[in-house]
Amino acid sequence: MVGGTSLRGEVPVVGAKNSALKLMAVALLAVGRTRLSNVPAIVDVTIMAELLRRLGCTVDYAADAGVVEIDVPERIGHRADYDLVRALRASISVLGPLVARCGKADVAVPGGDAIGSRGLDLHGFEVKTVRSDWLRELKHPEKAEESIVSYCDYWWIAVSHDDVVKRDELPEPWGLLVLDDKGKSLLVAKPAVKRADVCPLDRVIVAAMLRRVGESMVPKGALAQMIEEGVARGIEDAHERKDYGHKAMARSYEEIKRAKEEFEKASGLTLSNWQAGDIGDAVRSYMEMRREMGAFGNLIGRYETEAERILSRIRESRKALEGVSSRAKEMAP
Repeated sequence: MVGGTSLRGEVPVVGAKNSALKLMAVALLAVGRTRLSNVPAIVDVTIMAELLRRLGCTVDYAADAGVVEIDVPERIGHRADYDLVRALRASISVLGPLVARCGKADVAVPGGDAIGSRGLDLHGFEVKTVRSDWLRELKHPEKAEESIVSYCDYWWIAVSHDDVVKRDELPEPWGLLVLDDKGKSLLVAKPAVKRADVCPLDRVIVAAMLRRVGESMVPKGALAQMIEEGVARGIEDAHERKDYGHKAMARSYEEIKRAKEEFEKASGLTLSNWQAGDIGDAVRSYMEMRREMGAFGNLIGRYETEAERILSRIRESRKALEGVSSRAKEMAP
């Protein structure tokens, strides 16, 4: 600016779109209400608000006031609808919070740009602290291509000082980061070049990455302790099931023993002096005798019914004869 007059006044600073969208996604991590102010009135905020609603949140967006209020429930969905994801690049920001809250996430590669392809580039970093480690790796360069390096668009080596790795020792596409003299920032000593032959991410590499993330989140030794405690609980449960089985067998034995004693008392027989075949024959004979007695009993019942019917008719005939005899006596001279 040129002139002798100073510039004075106030200029309102509108909130940054990229910050607002990421803060809206981060709100998924906290159950309850999150309030964001000075949010720009743009369509991207509207799309992100709808994405959060479909995940189960309640979102109030006052574009004129620049305020977004997000209520996050205890349980949220893990699948981001594709019709929204494809319209907004920043939708990828919900991936991390969904994994943290749900343990899983289903988020497609986002879209939203109309200025050409601007895909998501994956940067990989490896830290080297001693030169001997780097020299061992140089002896087997093929191993690097068999690791996660082949899945990254850019690969960087980070070192504490420039004596650990020399620039001319790096493969052509690799970049080099060196810690500054104050030990606070990493400086680009050699820029990384984007690989043209990147391997597509598959389930195996994604699972390995998530496992490494989990290991970094679990305190050292805690995983081994959890496994040990799980094995101990399994052994304890096995002993409890074994004891329960023994007790059940003991109860069954006592019940069989009581039944044997009752049978011997009622029958006068001693089972220990009988063979299994003899006992079976005796039971079968008894059952046949019961069936025959039942059939005989039914026959006797039918005979008794017929005899009762005959006796009833005899009694009726006797009464009729007595009536005829009485009338005959009355008619006699």
